[in-house]
Amino acid sequence: MNKNLLPLSIMFLGVCLVISSFFISQSLKFNGDKEKIQIKQSEKLKLQNRYEFIKITDNHYIIFDRHSGDYWSQDNGLDNWIKQKPNPTSSK
Repeated sequence: MNKNLLPLSIMFLGVCLVISSFFISQSLKFNGDKEKIQIKQSEKLKLQNRYEFIKITDNHYIIFDRHSGDYWSQDNGLDNWIKQKPNPTSSK
């Protein structure tokens, strides 16, 4: 190999290593941000789907909390909501 080309080859190799490590670090940083965004979106979906509004009759409604299992029952179409705990059922 030519002695004049050796320092130029070493500098070229160094620049290539720096540029490639920069691109790798940016891609890892981008993937980490994307995962954080997906986690935040899944938490929003959990909150959006937490409560279920159930119509029993025309005058009786129930709001069910899927996370705690509690539910609120409306008294005869009035604005009074009563919080109730779920009744344990026996499985056979």
